[in-house]
Amino acid sequence: MRARLMIAFLCILPFSAHAQVGFSLYTSSMYDDNSFSFYEKREDVYHALFGALTAGTQQGSAYLQGYYYGALVLFRTYSDRTYNVHTVGGYSQIQLDYLDSDDDAPDIGRVYDPYARSVRSPARSGPAAPAVIAAAFPAEETAIFSDSLVTYLFVIPQLGARFDHDNWDFYDFQRGSILLRLRRHLTGTLMSTWHFTTQYKRYPNLEQFTHIELNGGVVTGLSVADRVDVFGALDAGHKIYTRSVSDTLWVQDGKPGKGKGGVKPPVPVISRFSTPSTTQFVLSAGLVFKVLPQAPLTISWLRRSNPSSDARYVREDAFLGLSEDEIFDDRYGYQANEYRLSFDGTLPGGIRTMNSIAYLTKAYPRTATDLSGAPLSGDSQRRDRRFLLRLQALYPFFRNHAGKGISIGLAYNFIRNQSNNAYHDFNNHQVALVLSGDW
Repeated sequence: MRARLMIAFLCILPFSAHAQVGFSLYTSSMYDDNSFSFYEKREDVYHALFGALTAGTQQGSAYLQGYYYGALVLFRTYSDRTYNVHTVGGYSQIQLDYLDSDDDAPDIGRVYDPYARSVRSPARSGPAAPAVIAAAFPAEETAIFSDSLVTYLFVIPQLGARFDHDNWDFYDFQRGSILLRLRRHLTGTLMSTWHFTTQYKRYPNLEQFTHIELNGGVVTGLSVADRVDVFGALDAGHKIYTRSVSDTLWVQDGKPGKGKGGVKPPVPVISRFSTPSTTQFVLSAGLVFKVLPQAPLTISWLRRSNPSSDARYVREDAFLGLSEDEIFDDRYGYQANEYRLSFDGTLPGGIRTMNSIAYLTKAYPRTATDLSGAPLSGDSQRRDRRFLLRLQALYPFFRNHAGKGISIGLAYNFIRNQSNNAYHDFNNHQVALVLSGDW
């Protein structure tokens, strides 16, 4: 599979005599006092290594790029949790039309586009990691041309896979996706971004979770004052599982042993599954304050709503926590309100920073239980309240004339999850030393 990914990367590289080649490297060492994210703390230290290779070229009104990025996460205490993730993809940004500017044309070059700022971690499953600085990623979803009066079409295909040790190989997956995004100026300072993604994701060792996912929506952004923008978004997602199952015996229970490695002989557990498909609607809105030219302050609200109470998931106590994951805590499996305050960008002195405070209220279509697995009295629905604090700063230790070089920094994460389901009432403290370079 790794060889196939590299072959695919070579096939989609935009070969050109004038191709711009870039390489990024990001590594961190993190101490986590609750690496499994559940009520009984089990500390660990893990090391993450992330690398990205890009090659792009501009052909007239189009920018084309091919890229590969991969991540390796190494655990010290529970070493058999070590895994690696690989992704190859293409990025095309195509200019479709241009609105001729004149003396009456509005200055909309600075209108905030929240969708274009999104960053996707290549190693989503597993413990929470420090936020990855956007510069470590290839130019995915980053505007190459700056004129906001232009209509742009973005086409981003991807192939990816994850590989784990035997005790955790239920996390293994292969996936393929394509993202289409259209950014268009509507009128005045009003901008819109339409997007649609289709993805196939296969879990070879957990076929009950193999699925096709369709997701689409629109984001609008409007400048309302000299340094203030407002945005709103509406998204809808639909996940279709390839297998129709109800309740079933799943993988066997694994409790950690002492020392390195850490899984004792297993016993069977019961997992819960839903009907073959599930849907979720997401509504969001926010304000952006341009407190610094390259570091906005954003306040946002997001609402997740499900038309049905179906959710396909594995009981978390089957394999020690590992929440916030598509298998154990899929976003389709709960309804939520999410409130977020974020401040990220480039500070004076070239310091790159990503900071956020978030508060989430989540309601699950499951009955809350005590630590023995017995349901709470009164048919109590599981409800979580989660507070998150994430801080990260990278100082440019060395930079050349092109702005490339090496940065060092620190990251800190705090998670407090209050739940009436005793297993999920926990907190995490995570501290990391970060090194980042790009050439």
